[in-house]
Amino acid sequence: MGCTRNVLEWYKRKTGVKVANGVYIRESSSDLIRGNELHVDLSKMEGFWDEECVELIRIPQKYLFTTKSIMEIMADSSEYPANVDWNTVNEEFKRYLKLFLNNPNMSDQINETIILVVCLFVVGNLSNVFEVPSKITYYLKAVLLNAHANTIETSIDLFKEYYPEMVPSSIENVLATCDEMSVTFTERYGPSKMTNVRELIAAIRTRCMDIPEEISPESDDFITNVTLVPLIDFANHSAFNNSYFDIDRETNDILLMTRTTIVPKDAKDFEVLLDYGEGSRIFHFAVTHGFVPRSIPEPHNEFWTFHLEDEFLRMFKVGNINLESFYKLLDIKPIIHVMNVRNEMSEEVLRPDLEHIPGSMVPYTFKQNWMIINVEQGLSELLTAFMCDSKNIEDSAWEYTEKLSDTLSLSAEDLTLKRLKCKLDLDHEHILHKSYALEVLAGEYHSGERVKHIYSRFEEMFKMYCYWRSDKIKKAFAAGLKPEGNNRLVHSILEYENNILSSKIALDLQ
Repeated sequence: MGCTRNVLEWYKRKTGVKVANGVYIRESSSDLIRGNELHVDLSKMEGFWDEECVELIRIPQKYLFTTKSIMEIMADSSEYPANVDWNTVNEEFKRYLKLFLNNPNMSDQINETIILVVCLFVVGNLSNVFEVPSKITYYLKAVLLNAHANTIETSIDLFKEYYPEMVPSSIENVLATCDEMSVTFTERYGPSKMTNVRELIAAIRTRCMDIPEEISPESDDFITNVTLVPLIDFANHSAFNNSYFDIDRETNDILLMTRTTIVPKDAKDFEVLLDYGEGSRIFHFAVTHGFVPRSIPEPHNEFWTFHLEDEFLRMFKVGNINLESFYKLLDIKPIIHVMNVRNEMSEEVLRPDLEHIPGSMVPYTFKQNWMIINVEQGLSELLTAFMCDSKNIEDSAWEYTEKLSDTLSLSAEDLTLKRLKCKLDLDHEHILHKSYALEVLAGEYHSGERVKHIYSRFEEMFKMYCYWRSDKIKKAFAAGLKPEGNNRLVHSILEYENNILSSKIALDLQ
């Protein structure tokens, strides 16, 4: 607790940041999570109940961290001690940043967050050799490198095992490029002390905020910048938030405000809680912020995406071809989108003692009304595999053959596609592409019995998948995957997914 309290005191003493009396940082009260909480001790704050909204923290723009502001600080001689050759430090900073940006592995991977990561990674390395601006190094070492955040970067092997399709190549490329930079730095200055780049990326990813910046005083137009906001980034998330951040249009200061009308009147102390944004896209929220949200307020629905693994698809046949081969031949992504329509609350919705306490992480429990939905024709594409023969409804409409006639004029791609034939296709010489398969499927909707059979076969496959996937998750838990350390995030996501798998998932026929 001393370390986190020191952060608050350092900013109050060393900077122009303004913090209201009673605001303090403490270690998380959860036994499962290493982290911090931002609190208000109301006994130390006068006049709290006199206003509807109270300003807790004010951060001037010059104490925010964006890629632009870090570059400006590094190039500002006034940010360095008088005896430091600041130009040499800045030139080294620019050299290493250029080295990263020119790396061939990063040519198509660059975005604002990645550049922010690299800026701080380079500053961290240089701070072990040179005196660099304390404004950056204090925040880097006292906050970011002590954040204990958990994202894909800190658990990449587990994510590659259970969610391989959700691990973008950019993550591995960034990590590999930072490792290369560390080697280059070591060759020039000795061993690099920035060996925890994964933890640094996780801290930055989970603490970043999108801060709007007006284009001009005469315009209402604005752009958003990926920004690290000291102190305010200690505020945790709740969909039932009691606070929010705002911008002073006259000074561009970032403000942390609390709504006094929401805080319980008998409270002596409360945690400051922000709404990080709609948490309905559960996986995206989890890997962005490092945890699965416990509750989502009405009227937001929840969304989840199943990526059917090749290992499973190979076990399921349509005619004489397995699903993996079928979907790959027609370039169909084996993805199933589901939505939880949260329109009915279960009986055990609220604990009476917590009912009026926003942000108390009350588990608002809704009935599980999960259903498969058709997103951008994705479901229709999957259904094409389950069409049946016009003569025998129990037989597949698809036939795969290696025997071809007159194939000399066909491209390699068309040769492969021509091997897959649809028995419902009157023109047997037709080159079967995905769009044509969808046309054939559309024709099937004229027959109610046949459509019912298509859905039935699809549902049979999906039920098998749910059982198979759930069994895989349960085996992971039984093998010792526990919600602790770098396993915590993956465990909570798997637990959430298994909840969906164990519920009854309907097929939306609309």
